Amino acid sequence: QEWNITVIDRNSLHYYQPGFLFLPFRFKGYQELSDVSKPTKKLIDNGVDVVNAEIIEVDAKNNVVKTKAGNFHYDWLVSSLGCRIIPDQIDGMNEGYEKNVFDFYTPDGAIKLQRALDRFDGGKLVFNIAEMPIKCPVAPIEFVFLADYYFHTKGIRKKVEIELVTPLTGAFTKPIASKVFGEIAKEKGIKITTDFSLGYVDHVNKKIKSYTKQELDYDLLVAIPPTEGAEVIENSGLGNGAGYIRTDKHTLKAVGHNNIY
Repeated sequence: QEWNITVIDRNSLHYYQPGFLFLPFRFKGYQELSDVSKPTKKLIDNGVDVVNAEIIEVDAKNNVVKTKAGNFHYDWLVSSLGCRIIPDQIDGMNEGYEKNVFDFYTPDGAIKLQRALDRFDGGKLVFNIAEMPIKCPVAPIEFVFLADYYFHTKGIRKKVEIELVTPLTGAFTKPIASKVFGEIAKEKGIKITTDFSLGYVDHVNKKIKSYTKQELDYDLLVAIPPTEGAEVIENSGLGNGAGYIRTDKHTLKAVGHNNIY
């Protein structure tokens, strides 16, 4: 009774984001966006105020969150604004979107990739990570393993090449897991190309090019574009240069602010 709790979210729907990995393959229970979303207000207790509005600024000096629906004073602030993909940071990537370049890191992207896979009847599928960090480092290896299964169920696995292209030195961020995943990929006939730093997407000629001039062909490119935190964090002076709040790693308290986590 001594507390007022307000949740501010620009989206009126909450998405179960791990489901974006399964939507492209139309796995059971993952056919439509409605299968992985619910109204945010339905998921939050009635004793909590839910505001559907975009945040414009966090005024940490005056303890105010400014939104398009008005200003909200706080005694304590918990920020979970997450991160976003920025495809326009890679030359040519935006131009290839919905032609032969797709992602599954957004609701719209997952559905469009689903339709692209529906049409795909053979060729080379390349999964590329532009740079680290990304949300869910295991998602790329999950995707190519699921793609292998998916194409088997469609009866066209022999007509499809699958290649994971990564800036990492292996299939995963941790050495032991990377070794195991690499061995499984080899058994499944999935090629892994490492140390590839994406510089350019040529969707017309269906090629990706690294900063070191390495080129790879593709028929269908599934991409994880560069990822950064929320722009409003930088605009509010709380960021580290990439949209993430500078924090104490032991407490997750914002550096220089005693009431922001």
